[in-house]
Amino acid sequence: MSGQRGRLANATKLILYPLDTWKSRRQARRFGDVGEFRHLQGLRGVYRGVVPKLLLYSPYQAVYMSAYVTARDKLLQGPRPFGDSPLSFVAAGMLAEVAGAAIRLPMEVSKLRLQLGAYRNTWHAFKDLMMNPGQLMRGFVPQTLMHDCSYSACGWFIFESGRQWLFSMRGTSNLPVHENLLLGFGTGTLTALASWS
Repeated sequence: MSGQRGRLANATKLILYPLDTWKSRRQARRFGDVGEFRHLQGLRGVYRGVVPKLLLYSPYQAVYMSAYVTARDKLLQGPRPFGDSPLSFVAAGMLAEVAGAAIRLPMEVSKLRLQLGAYRNTWHAFKDLMMNPGQLMRGFVPQTLMHDCSYSACGWFIFESGRQWLFSMRGTSNLPVHENLLLGFGTGTLTALASWS
């Protein structure tokens, strides 16, 4: 089951990746970071950076989710102000982002720089990041601490609070698949709206 989920996630990334490339290049143009991308057109051009994304996304998710579940379970059993409180979900989400940043930052930096043509290929990206690991830390505070931690905290707060509410309404801790899907969809939508405003 998890292998099938992983293949589905990778297929989804491959299908949607050109949109990610388009967004990255559009943002780069808007902020004046780079010029035109005529030399990066075509199928190979729009899929530049997909290799680090595909190689590192599953390990990132594994680290993120194991850190989240471990932190959540420990905090829920801990003393105040955590314990049986939504603050446990918020703190666990933030801790998971910090733990996952060790994989996500190199993945995102190399993907973005490949999309924008700053690196020739994946090997060039790998060598540069290994020789200059400090460049990853420049994105740690603004990206991980300011954006990702707040996004994750908000998302887990909404998701887990909704789940707890459904558990108490049903008198059971099992939710049907369609309710989990709806809860995930609603969480993603509300979190995106909250972080956008």
